Amino acid sequence: MTLKHIIYASLLFLGLTVSAQAQTQGTEADCGFFTLTIPEGWELTDEITRPGNDVCRVTVGREDRSVIVTSTVGPAGGRDARTAAQQLADRMSVQTPLSERQGQYGFDIDVNGQKSTCVVAVEKDVLGFTCIVGGNHADAAPLLQGFKSTEYPGIIPAFD
Repeated sequence: MTLKHIIYASLLFLGLTVSAQAQTQGTEADCGFFTLTIPEGWELTDEITRPGNDVCRVTVGREDRSVIVTSTVGPAGGRDARTAAQQLADRMSVQTPLSERQGQYGFDIDVNGQKSTCVVAVEKDVLGFTCIVGGNHADAAPLLQGFKSTEYPGIIPAFD
C-alpha cells in the first residue's frame, strides 16, 4: 500500500466519521404526542420505547452522562397541575415542597441513586407527566429545549 492509499483511506474514514456525527446531531425523536430534537453533543443511546399511545421513553446521552426522558399523557380528571403534582409526589414519598415554573409543578426525586426531576402540567383536561431520570431540571434544560408537541403544547415541561 502506498502513502497515497493510506492518506486516501484516512480521509475517507474521517469523512465517514464526520458524516455519522452530523446525522445524529439535530435528530428528532418522534413519540407521537411529542418530539424531541437531539441537540449538538447529545445522541440517542437506545431505541425509543412506546409501551402505549400515551407513554414514551427516550434515552439520550453525551460524553459525560445519560438521561432518560419518560412522558405520559392522560385525562386530568378535573385536577389542576398543582393538585396532580402533589398527589404524585405523595405517592412517591417526596419530602421536599413542589416547585412552580410557568404554571407547571415539579419535584426532584432519587430514582435508584439517580438525581431526577418530574414535572406535571395540565392543558384543558389533559394531564402531562414528564420525568427526567439522570439529571435535575437544570442539567436537562439544554436537552429539553428541543421538546415540542403540536397536540399538547401546554404540557411540555417549562424550563428556564
